[in-house]
Amino acid sequence: MPIDLSPTTSVAPAPARRALLQSLCWLALLLVLAPRTTAQDTDDGPAPGLRKVPLALQSDISKALDLGVEHLLTTQSMDGSWLQNLDNYGPGMTGLALYALLKSGLSPEHPAVRRGFAFMERHPPKKTYSRSCVLLAVATRGLEQDEEWMERLVEELLDTQVVEGWAYPGSHPDLSNTQYAAMALRAAAAAGVSIPAKVWKRLADAVLDYAEPVQGVESGLRARGFRYTTNAANATGSMTAAGVAVLSICIEQMRGRKGPYERALAEGKHWLDTHFDVERNPVPDSESGSMGRYYYYLYGIERVGSLLKDGLMAGKPWYQLGAENLVARQSEEGRWGNEAETAFSMLFLSRATGSFGPISGKTKAVKGNRWAFGADDPKADVSLRASGRSKTTIWISSFGEDASFKHGSGEDGEGPIEVERVEYWRPPFEGETGQVLIAEVVPGTDGAAAQQRYAVQCDLDGPRMCDVTAHVFVAGKSDPLKSKPLRIRVGITDRPEWDRYATDMDQNLLRLVQVKAAASSEGTGAQGKAASTIDRMTGVGWSPAATDAAPWVEITLKKKLKTNQIVLSHGRPSSPRFGDFTITINGKDKDVIKGSMTPDHRVKTVIQLEKPLPVGSLRIEFAGGPFEKPPSLGEVELRRVR
Repeated sequence: MPIDLSPTTSVAPAPARRALLQSLCWLALLLVLAPRTTAQDTDDGPAPGLRKVPLALQSDISKALDLGVEHLLTTQSMDGSWLQNLDNYGPGMTGLALYALLKSGLSPEHPAVRRGFAFMERHPPKKTYSRSCVLLAVATRGLEQDEEWMERLVEELLDTQVVEGWAYPGSHPDLSNTQYAAMALRAAAAAGVSIPAKVWKRLADAVLDYAEPVQGVESGLRARGFRYTTNAANATGSMTAAGVAVLSICIEQMRGRKGPYERALAEGKHWLDTHFDVERNPVPDSESGSMGRYYYYLYGIERVGSLLKDGLMAGKPWYQLGAENLVARQSEEGRWGNEAETAFSMLFLSRATGSFGPISGKTKAVKGNRWAFGADDPKADVSLRASGRSKTTIWISSFGEDASFKHGSGEDGEGPIEVERVEYWRPPFEGETGQVLIAEVVPGTDGAAAQQRYAVQCDLDGPRMCDVTAHVFVAGKSDPLKSKPLRIRVGITDRPEWDRYATDMDQNLLRLVQVKAAASSEGTGAQGKAASTIDRMTGVGWSPAATDAAPWVEITLKKKLKTNQIVLSHGRPSSPRFGDFTITINGKDKDVIKGSMTPDHRVKTVIQLEKPLPVGSLRIEFAGGPFEKPPSLGEVELRRVR
């Protein structure tokens, strides 16, 4: 409603005038802090001007995202899941990883994405974080066939909403769970799921309770942060970002009066501006001034900047500064901290909140030379280069100044080095001993090969980092010239059986009967329980105690099942692997099978029986104990294969 300030307007009483002036001051502050938009802004994300970073940095961002995608792909379990907190949160980490992969440009049709969705379909989430992350992934994929799935997840979230937002559930509500529910509901709404208006109003009211308590009455805009719980002592950067983001979502979605929420949002944004830091998660009122969860905090900054379509925080370009920091912190393997922190970093770099759906095809990133390795070194006898993701090409890019002077052909030594052969070597992989010859190149008799690069193409099983060395044998010399080791990254080698692994739990007969598991001993924590071998998740497994000299696990069925195939899976990739085993069926010595687990943790061990047998119990004994570090068995399956 417009405010008439013309001379004919009657003069309000003094208290009313003060209230009016405070409202006008407040309105002016809101206009100053309003999101910076342009005519180019769209519903799909920030204005184009907010996307601009230096060209070299954009290339580094593209490389970092590519390596981050590759790292997440390497940590995916054979059943399509991601393992972090799998025992507590089920498909939650899988949903977060898929959301990050889709937002980083991986196609929804990629085999790893299909496997991840197959896992989530078979393992319904039971906690707020998990439901929210699964819903984010499903809504981002955006397939028509997922509508019923999304509606079910939305209904489950709404059923667990309380006055103060969301809890795990089973505990006191907190702003972290609440923000994930809000993000997921927003994504579902964008995908066409109807969310009642009262949900957003109730949520906005709840978030106000997480703001810092106000001492006295202040005029103007104050910096007011948000806390993890309504009675927590300190506001933090990550929770203030959460509060601002949730209020922004509610204001975006709700109708009617929004003033109190807009004020709280502006106060929270002012707090973030006041304490903005891309090096740490700020907690200004605490003794240390900061706390952990750095990557979680930085992803919170992305949500705020993207939702408000504001490229500046504290007058600084938050995206450029954060991206520079993340590029510098990424490991050689492509990770940032654990799996969740890697996903948070990728979501920041891809500006995930700024658009709905996968970013593939919506943005044009500057392509870096992501799978090129090596550089020329004039002081080295031999310099190597390599390129390629899975089929890697390796070649000699140059000979050093000293080597060329000593071994160059011709009277003046300025001709090419006469090479008799080139050998490419690598260190041993697991199960190998000694250096391994990759390939040997012998120049042709016409001498033309002396001008070539002695290139070889090799298929190295990835993912892995590998140091390659070239030995160059020169005519008339017994000792070869050697290159320095060139570290190359070999991309993940996809396997056709993995697609089957994502769904073959549907063939596991154990799902049809009551079954229990026991073991000779159990490791500590959820990862050591015998019951983990029958939970239909290969990523959660049983481990014996380190002192167990004769480990065994036994499953007992309430009803016998006719079986002709037994399948065993390795547990966590980080654990050692079991080797030789003896399987006794139904406790009968005549039905004993001896064998050995496949050495590759990504391949299942299949034991084919000569004929179908009714199985009521299965005891698996392993050799090798006691252990310095106990191995892990992921899953036991029984099948009837025709």
